[in-house]
Amino acid sequence: MEFSNVTSPISGRVEQCNVELHDTVGQSTQLCVIAGENGKVVSFYTTEKVKNNLNPGDPVVLNKDGVDYNGTITEVSNMADAGVGLFKVKASVDDNNTMTPGTDVELEVPKDSALNAMLVPTHSVYYRGGDAFVYTYDAGESVIREVPVEVGIFDTENIVIKSGLTMDDQVLTTWTSELKDGYKVSLADGEAAAEANQAEAAAE
Repeated sequence: MEFSNVTSPISGRVEQCNVELHDTVGQSTQLCVIAGENGKVVSFYTTEKVKNNLNPGDPVVLNKDGVDYNGTITEVSNMADAGVGLFKVKASVDDNNTMTPGTDVELEVPKDSALNAMLVPTHSVYYRGGDAFVYTYDAGESVIREVPVEVGIFDTENIVIKSGLTMDDQVLTTWTSELKDGYKVSLADGEAAAEANQAEAAAE
């Protein structure tokens, strides 16, 4: 062993040692656990769908005892762990040594993403029998039209429209039970539109 060197991948402090003098170890044996001096590393497992939306450098948010910490993904495994059937991801966290190594944290990462997508307010999309539709304004006939749409991912504010609309379509953002396909409507503009929007918001 006098010709062997064991090098740590980081500088820090040994928190746990798994071997003793004269023990036999193999290439995959974990010798010890080292806590880094600058920040910490969090490891977690995720599904393939989530893994495909994660890349080194992406931000993550951790929560420990009600306190949020910002982190950055450093490593995304392309091979599923045989033990759990999920993909391992690592992220670095700069927490000023307030988190104890080995503890559990809550982690937020993006599950899905869409680029250059068409968005409409989530509450503007309605469903009938599982099929999504919106109401648009037909300027030629001054009526509203019920338009089927294909939707994608969404949050509390916006939803992605995959097909069914163009960027020129005007989508109704408020609706009552009195509005139906083909109903005559008139558009307010200028200050009248602003007042109408405020009144609708107050009614909601």
